[in-house]
Amino acid sequence: MSIKHAFKKEREGVYHLDILKNTTMKVPAKIFLTDELYEILEENIGEQIINASSLEGVEEVVITPDVHIGYGVPIGCVVSSKTHLYPTAAGFDVNCGVALLKTNLSIEKFVDKKIRRLFIEKISERVPLGKGKHRVKKQKSFAHNKMEEFINKGLSALPYVIDKNKHERIFLPVTGNYKLPKKSEDCLGELGSLGGG
Repeated sequence: MSIKHAFKKEREGVYHLDILKNTTMKVPAKIFLTDELYEILEENIGEQIINASSLEGVEEVVITPDVHIGYGVPIGCVVSSKTHLYPTAAGFDVNCGVALLKTNLSIEKFVDKKIRRLFIEKISERVPLGKGKHRVKKQKSFAHNKMEEFINKGLSALPYVIDKNKHERIFLPVTGNYKLPKKSEDCLGELGSLGGG
């Protein structure tokens, strides 16, 4: 759905989309685009901006200049809420998994920047991320012949216990009518990490 005509230019580089009638929008959207980027904006991006502005618990939606079609909501979309997390808003653009973990730490602890930095450093010590050998010691290693099993069974193929009830989706169904490219074996080293993106 093209709704570019509904974007109102506030000032140079900033557009505004008010709540549109006959939609489920709960909040307006602020869109940061130069005139040049506005001109080449994908036509169907409007529907996804409406989706983002219609999410349960949404308080604010901001669209960044790198916006492009995503999965449900656009890539380049920031959605703010005090009551909800939207893991699927990451979309398939980055092909990432998002986990929500409950902790007894209060938000007040994170006001202190030193505590916040320490928390991030402790996560980085345990969670494999980035490219290269430095992350391998933190990461489970998998046999090369397991790749096809991972594709067909997802989390169920992991060698350690997974509580399947705590995941939004443990695998994507595939038909089986595919030939696994040899190149895919090169990606096995990234499996279980946050990658290098």
